[in-house]
Amino acid sequence: SSHAQCTTRSTDFPRPRPPPSPSAMLSTTQSVKFCIACCDLEGNLCDPNRSGLDLSSLQDLFFRALSSSSKASGAEFDFDDEEEGLRADTFKLELVDAAEGGVPTLALSADSLDLASLQEIQNLVLSGDFDSFVARRLGRDASVALVADRSEFAAQYESSVLSLDRLTDHQREKLEECCGEDGRPTGDVHLMAPAGAGKTFVALHRVLCTLQSSPEASVLFVARNDALAYFASSWIAKRVAPGPQRQRLLARMHVLHEPFDRGAEFARVRRNCIELRSLPKDSPKVAYALVVVDEAHHVYSAAASREMVEGYVS
Repeated sequence: SSHAQCTTRSTDFPRPRPPPSPSAMLSTTQSVKFCIACCDLEGNLCDPNRSGLDLSSLQDLFFRALSSSSKASGAEFDFDDEEEGLRADTFKLELVDAAEGGVPTLALSADSLDLASLQEIQNLVLSGDFDSFVARRLGRDASVALVADRSEFAAQYESSVLSLDRLTDHQREKLEECCGEDGRPTGDVHLMAPAGAGKTFVALHRVLCTLQSSPEASVLFVARNDALAYFASSWIAKRVAPGPQRQRLLARMHVLHEPFDRGAEFARVRRNCIELRSLPKDSPKVAYALVVVDEAHHVYSAAASREMVEGYVS
């Protein structure tokens, strides 16, 4: 029904830009910078100095959080191990002065990262594992919480890595293995690879191919949080020419993220922003041509979330 009530949320959507040059696509190092907010127990922004840690200690804490690896949601972290490829000297933490009447914030930047390291950092920040690590280190009696700005990080990461269009030979080989001779999915596929190998990158190429090759097909992309859902929708939208054709394609690009009981949403571009709109409650059940579950080991680790996701699989 055209009168069904929809919930709408949006995020900035940069204007389409020319494809990157071959030299940019083959760049071996990347950089990223994002803000970390300090909040009191009521969720209000406050001065990072209230954490009781100086900048040097906070920088060390954040480095350890970004060099940690969590194999499953809620897993214990190894505080002493450092992921190969990450070095403390690549990170820099700054205290950003506040505008008049505001409070200062923290800005963490990292340079000279290889793509695998940047993708691992992306997993930690957007999944919330970074925040969890920091909270554990601060302890239950901490008077403040330090929380990464996921939306800003997603935008930074998108411009650094997923603006690249070229699959590696190995990624293309795995993409082809996920499809039959007619280009359609060949049943259930579990794509496993180390962090940073480009699993999400391969999946997004498969989503785009399905949407473009089958005008009637709908696709569901399942993510752990809304930042990843916006991220995937933005990546798809940037690779379709502006206009009615893009809106029609995005209407078939559905996303589902925690909390999963909110239901599936579809993406659209409005005033240069990506919006996620809830599907009308009286919409018929969609027979999806493709369902992608990103970070499936996290999503399927809980019986409740697994049951909700499986409800969308025909």
